[in-house]
Amino acid sequence: MAEQVKKVTIDYMGSLFSAFFDEKSGFYYCPLCGVGEDKPIFFSLDDLIGHIRIHVKRRMGVPRVAQPRQKQDTGE
Repeated sequence: MAEQVKKVTIDYMGSLFSAFFDEKSGFYYCPLCGVGEDKPIFFSLDDLIGHIRIHVKRRMGVPRVAQPRQKQDTGE
């Protein structure tokens, strides 16, 4: 891990989690993806939290793409 990247604790609505913060650039890194040139970077905590939610949804088996709704017969 680079010198300027440090592990920080984030408090999001009462839930605590760790993340990586690059003090030089001001970017955040996902604690699950890690730090590196080929890893995603996030410009804000909101971006990072949205990304972490995707990890959670995948673990819960939520589909990545919403399925289109089927038209219901309204009898008209």
